[in-house]
Amino acid sequence: MNRILLSAVRDFVFPSACACCGSAADDRRESADGVCSDCAGLLVPERCPRCPRCGRPLVSEIGMCAECRLRDPPSFDGAIALFRYGGLARGLLRSYKFGSARTAAPFVARLFAEGLSLLGETYGLGSGTFPALVPVPPRAGKLKEKGWDQMDAIARLLSRNHGCAVARCLRRLPSRSQKSLDRAGRLENMRSVMVCAGKPPESAVLIDDVVTTGATLDACARALKGSGCVSVWALALCWD
Repeated sequence: MNRILLSAVRDFVFPSACACCGSAADDRRESADGVCSDCAGLLVPERCPRCPRCGRPLVSEIGMCAECRLRDPPSFDGAIALFRYGGLARGLLRSYKFGSARTAAPFVARLFAEGLSLLGETYGLGSGTFPALVPVPPRAGKLKEKGWDQMDAIARLLSRNHGCAVARCLRRLPSRSQKSLDRAGRLENMRSVMVCAGKPPESAVLIDDVVTTGATLDACARALKGSGCVSVWALALCWD
């Protein structure tokens, strides 16, 4: 009881900052854990036509974005990225990944749940058994540095709250960080990094935080299909 009282007093005197905008989130519990009601109301995935290769919303293009028309098709069958990596979405993702805003995990999971609904509507995944979720594994160094796997935490919440099947069948071999590499470098760096350890699901949805060039998602899909997975889709919180 004393711990509960102390926690309530601490939250009143030192209210936690919103994971998106950084302001004191006194009313965060009215909307979502760690996120103020204003930000929660603004972070709503848009239902609009999207490029099937990169998941970005189409502006004036039809069927596929202009950039992806010039590239080889990826190994995954379709993708959706919910938000541009900027503004509130960037604040949320940085707080969740690099800060201490683990309390925002339920809110991030709800965004992914909305994304799964969008994915199902877009690619007709609503009939029958929904594909198993496959969290994209982080680099070993990043996992050791952070002490936890952010995407696996989201997969756990989606499994617990929405009954999603989860297949943790991907393993990531040691590799360079992708941050400093251009598109060609990223593709080359990821060529043989992802491996499938164990039997993959027949169909899968890769979940990841940000899609930039799509190299990581492509490597994951290639590893899954190379081990017998028939269909692979991808869902990311942001595109950059």
